[in-house]
Amino acid sequence: MEAVSQQGLREMIELIYRDFDVFKLVFFRSAGTAYENYMQRFIDVEIEGSIRFIDNLKQQGKALDIEADLVHILSSALFSGMLE
Repeated sequence: MEAVSQQGLREMIELIYRDFDVFKLVFFRSAGTAYENYMQRFIDVEIEGSIRFIDNLKQQGKALDIEADLVHILSSALFSGMLE
């Protein structure tokens, strides 16, 4: 599982650097445009996926007690850190 997570993160970072100037425009210079909340969309997708993953684990009998607020904080930190 860890290797899959690291591979996905590596692919996201490679995508960012492949078109770095475009990403800088979208994430840091998009105020007042349709792309203004683009990072929040990424965070929302990550939250939805994480919650589905947690729910699937619970259905399999694996006890996980993670609050939705914590999922949001961790997802936000992931993208904020990646973009720094």
